[in-house]
Amino acid sequence: MKLSRLLLAIVMLITILPTASVSANAPQGSTAVNLAYGAKYTVTADMPNAIFRETEYKTYPGPVDGLASNLPTWTGFARQDGREIEVDLGEIKKIEEISFQFKQDVASAITLPPYVRIEVSQDGQKWSTLGQMYHSVSPTDTEVIERTFQLVFSPVQARYVKINFPVDIWVFMRHLKIMGDQNSQGGEPVLLPNSNDVQTPTGSYMNIPNTQDILLIYTGAHEEKGTWNKDELKSVVAYMKDGTVKGKMFDTILFLPYADVPSTQAGWTAYIEDLFQSNSQLGALNQVAGEVYQQSDFKEKVILSIPFPDTNTPDFWTEQGKEGTDTIEGQKQAIKWYMEKLMEKWNQAEYKHLELAGIYWWKEKIETNVTDEEELVKTTASLVHQYNLPFYWIPYYGAKGYTYWKELGFDHVIIQPNYYAKEVPTDDRMKDIAGLMNKFHMAVEVEIDEWVLVSRYYYDAFYKQLDQGHELGFDQKVTNAYYAGSKTIPSLANSEIPAIRKIYDDLYLWMQGKYQPAN
Repeated sequence: MKLSRLLLAIVMLITILPTASVSANAPQGSTAVNLAYGAKYTVTADMPNAIFRETEYKTYPGPVDGLASNLPTWTGFARQDGREIEVDLGEIKKIEEISFQFKQDVASAITLPPYVRIEVSQDGQKWSTLGQMYHSVSPTDTEVIERTFQLVFSPVQARYVKINFPVDIWVFMRHLKIMGDQNSQGGEPVLLPNSNDVQTPTGSYMNIPNTQDILLIYTGAHEEKGTWNKDELKSVVAYMKDGTVKGKMFDTILFLPYADVPSTQAGWTAYIEDLFQSNSQLGALNQVAGEVYQQSDFKEKVILSIPFPDTNTPDFWTEQGKEGTDTIEGQKQAIKWYMEKLMEKWNQAEYKHLELAGIYWWKEKIETNVTDEEELVKTTASLVHQYNLPFYWIPYYGAKGYTYWKELGFDHVIIQPNYYAKEVPTDDRMKDIAGLMNKFHMAVEVEIDEWVLVSRYYYDAFYKQLDQGHELGFDQKVTNAYYAGSKTIPSLANSEIPAIRKIYDDLYLWMQGKYQPAN
């Protein structure tokens, strides 16, 4: 029986309950307690962090008998991006209602999660979405608010229940109840004792069909750095050795503006005009693709970007001589105008050797404290889909939004590890990234920039990233994006220093799935 057919309704109770005291000294439920029906639950952080986990334990660990306790004590979840609570009922049971409470106290950095998603399974492997709950409480509302989330549905047979929600700074939760007809003899609640077992994320890395390796190229500013000619583009479209094409490199090019392209109609117009130059940027890429693959019908794929309409920019938006507005309606107006202009230019260009493979959302995070930003992204996604194009996004590690990217309207999401940096993270970073990729079905970005050409530190950091990514399978059937600063790839390809040129060769091997760490 398909679970989706059993969902009747999502009931949101919005009554403000009496404010409950929060215990900071309740003991940690460190062992599984066998309450009714032998049910247990586990809590897994999306982005585990030992410091925040210790903070939870010392401040708001919740009551001894866990989230199902009837005590007024709250369990606090600190940061770590989000939580997955997986309940094991011990055996397949008939359930028909799930409820729990959250609290908001902005003065204490406690907010309601923007959504809660609930899934069920009979075997813990194949999951079905039972429902998703939302609320209308603003994250900036300063009142102390308590909300009961209640999902009511036709009875389903399930052993496992999974509850997912994002966490900004703090989320407070209590009174988790799963109601059902136990042994067909009544409607007693299933009580849930605590468990310290940590669940391993399951799922798969994202592999976008026919789009394996996406290179980010910045244009629209910085003169020579932001202007790509044929010679430079040849070394990214094709694997070059001794001046000869030896294979394919990046099958997709993502063009995006520099951050200092003005968020005005004049700024965006100039960016588009520059992008469609005949002998550079898209025009040069079209020529190179035709020359490199003249014996085949291969087309280089292109993803084009939507700049973020920043309302803080002076003269943010004007159209047809009328002053624009700095509200979300002005932002929507700006994006609609931009998409129409962009698609008009693309259709006029009639590139024979390029294929438009998608549209990219430029901003790397969703501002959860700006209530209109999620609406803006969803509206933009709808607009992109009207052109029958997929919507791409590349958020950074720890950014808000990628735990619910499907709800925002994105089709393909690629996460930045932010491993290649001045302060190289611990080795757990790449493992954490693999867990997020698995759990939220995302692809991954490989990072490099001009510093690798002159600094042994960055050279080693790059190879540590590549080696760990290889061990985790990022170079196999996984779509990769590549941040490479400004023209780092051509510099690598043309370098006369063997160790620098080796990076270019190893990137090619990585794309072929043939890379092997040195040690």
